[in-house]
Amino acid sequence: MKKSAALKMMGGGEMFLFGTVCPLRQKYHKAGCKVCERGGHGPYWYLTWKEGGKPRALYIRPGYAGKARAAVRNMRRLRKYMLEMGLDNIKKFKKQMEARKR
Repeated sequence: MKKSAALKMMGGGEMFLFGTVCPLRQKYHKAGCKVCERGGHGPYWYLTWKEGGKPRALYIRPGYAGKARAAVRNMRRLRKYMLEMGLDNIKKFKKQMEARKR
């Protein structure tokens, strides 16, 4: 099931994104700004991740936050399937090596 689910995701035209989708509210500290007094402008959505140990961020245009969240969810699911398959393969490999010893 894990292998077929992973292959279906990869071959189904799904989008995969590393990182986290998070909202950001911006305060511009303009005197008398009612929006800043209520918590700030926004939310503005960003995809954040680390690349080479450095934090990165990509602004997500309005209307795309849902797609980005779905792609991040897809990546997490795919990584989970890959980890499960890798652990299953370790068990199989270990059994093969033990069978050859005998």
